[in-house]
Amino acid sequence: KLVISVAGPLAHFPFAALPRAGSPLCDHVEIITVQGFGMFEVALSRPRVKFESFALIGAPRRPDAGPLPGADQELDAISAMLSASGHEVRVAKGPAATKTALISAASSHDVIHIACHAGTDPSGTGAARLMLSPDIIRSDSGDLSEDLVATAVTLRPGALVDLAACSTAHTRDEGGPLLGGLVPAFLLAGAGCVIASLWPIADAPAARFQLELYRQLVSGARPAAALAATQRRCLHGDLGDDLRDLET
Repeated sequence: KLVISVAGPLAHFPFAALPRAGSPLCDHVEIITVQGFGMFEVALSRPRVKFESFALIGAPRRPDAGPLPGADQELDAISAMLSASGHEVRVAKGPAATKTALISAASSHDVIHIACHAGTDPSGTGAARLMLSPDIIRSDSGDLSEDLVATAVTLRPGALVDLAACSTAHTRDEGGPLLGGLVPAFLLAGAGCVIASLWPIADAPAARFQLELYRQLVSGARPAAALAATQRRCLHGDLGDDLRDLET
């Protein structure tokens, strides 16, 4: 395992892609990055959760964003695989993939999987947001900002959060002890680990990547090991030429 504490521009550096001995670094080690003073110690102090219950939320319907058919298939495939292996699964997709559904599921599941669009706050602050389905009854836009994650979402201590959306690992230096962004916000909300992407992700290939990631988790791998194993399968072409080329 390689634990890297990042700051400033290094927070946006793809360490997994660094070349080593003829292949990317992720082909050799399990990489964990931590953001902000004391966050490593906080994450280590949280319970080591056995992943048995899963909340899958995504493929939202929004008037300001296109459909995500790959995310829809992703949720179905992961749900079927988890159910077949005897795990507890809760799915909220399409119009049901609301902020309320996520907040409701957060405290009662070991893994929270979110597959949606992501972006920045339209107010111009640069704050990140997850773009879920609007809830007309509650007059809710469906936007889950990083500030709201930190203040309104209560996760099961040590839970895994998987942010299967574009550029969800982006952070900002706000001059304080913690970086701004979705990953620090979910760690503040109680997560023991957050999986996120520095780059935009393709809808259809992401579904295959995520299904393999959950196969690794169900087999007993911890999150960093599951992610590394999935990346290696991509690099070696086991999940399709398109994912191998994306990883390269």
